[in-house]
Amino acid sequence: MSDHFFLAVPLPEPIALTLKQTSEQVAPYVRFKRWTDSRDFHLTLFFFGALDDAQRLTILNEIKRITEQFSPFSLTLSRVEGFGDPNRPRVLYASVKHSKTLMTIRERLGEPLGDHGIPIDHRTFHPHITLAKRWDEGMMHSQLQLENLMALSGTWKVTHVSLFKVCPGQLPQYQSVAEFPFLEK
Repeated sequence: MSDHFFLAVPLPEPIALTLKQTSEQVAPYVRFKRWTDSRDFHLTLFFFGALDDAQRLTILNEIKRITEQFSPFSLTLSRVEGFGDPNRPRVLYASVKHSKTLMTIRERLGEPLGDHGIPIDHRTFHPHITLAKRWDEGMMHSQLQLENLMALSGTWKVTHVSLFKVCPGQLPQYQSVAEFPFLEK
């Protein structure tokens, strides 16, 4: 099996701890087959899948070129939400408040990567941090409806993005193989 890669915003420990605590508070009310380990929390910009050496080199060069054009910026957690049926969401996630900088970075990276034949998902980008996925059984506990979940708090400075390799069966499952800092201007 080929290694799979993705580009993401890594999370600092205090934010990961907040999300871990949130997951623990929500877990008794929902049934998911897979909960994200706190060491694996991240905000995915692009999932690339399997890449050959030439594609990986192209990605590294393009990401470096683009990220050097941006300064560090802040992201803020918003709330817990779900993708899919509100009574049985496929994914439970933490959303972040809108960030024009994050959206611009993703857009600026997507264009050249796509031009180089790198597979880019063209669905609408919804920045999020996955807490759990794969609904297991039953309906959501009646005392907990996603729209009534507490708002999350926490802001962090994004100083870089990382290229991660997926390592199934290991913890952490995602290993950073390259970091791309934003330059202070």
